[in-house]
Amino acid sequence: MAIILIMENKSYLLGRGIDEELKEDIIETIKTDNLIEKIIDFKSEVIDIDCYIIKVEAEFNGSSLMREINHN
Repeated sequence: MAIILIMENKSYLLGRGIDEELKEDIIETIKTDNLIEKIIDFKSEVIDIDCYIIKVEAEFNGSSLMREINHN
């Protein structure tokens, strides 16, 4: 019983990440933008039911970015 409590408390202290399926859905949605070349890092934390903090490091496509800047 103590081990279960330790593991549960550890996840609360460290913060729980979103489930893998939702993470992949978010990454695929981000990658559909032509400005994104690739995802370098993805971190998430569950705040509440259906409420998350997400941090994404992405490499931008320079050519697409310049076209977007010049278009506007």
